[in-house]
Amino acid sequence: MVKDDDLKTRAAVNLLKNARQQNIALCLLPLTILETVWVLEKVQFLASLILIACINLGVFAKYSSFFLETPVKVAETILVAFILSAICHMVGFSVTWGMKREDRLAGAISFAYMNNVLVVVLSSQFFGPLSPTLAVLYMLPFFTMIVPARIVGQAMK
Repeated sequence: MVKDDDLKTRAAVNLLKNARQQNIALCLLPLTILETVWVLEKVQFLASLILIACINLGVFAKYSSFFLETPVKVAETILVAFILSAICHMVGFSVTWGMKREDRLAGAISFAYMNNVLVVVLSSQFFGPLSPTLAVLYMLPFFTMIVPARIVGQAMK
């Protein structure tokens, strides 16, 4: 059992003790699922990062010749990705004008952080190399623009 959270550990131990005292047979499946969720909570960021990297590498492998032959186009695509991200943040702030700070930040984030994985998969399946390249490279501002968005949110107080 994961013992990094005292409250969760005590709850699980109490459940097991009470079940034994009251002669209640516990199914191990719910406890196993609960334990699995607790473990996954600890590694979800790393797991997400690894999966996103694998998706990106899959697209990069398919279009590696495009990347090597046209590095200027790739650099332009990175610039476009950052510009699109900034525009989406601003649109999100604008649409939620007059609302509470938390709602405005949520609006900006909702506009800026789309389901990139779906965009990557569909664009790599149905379009040429430039569309999936933009979708993959949009993940750069996805991870870097969160800091300026947080700074703006703090300045809005």
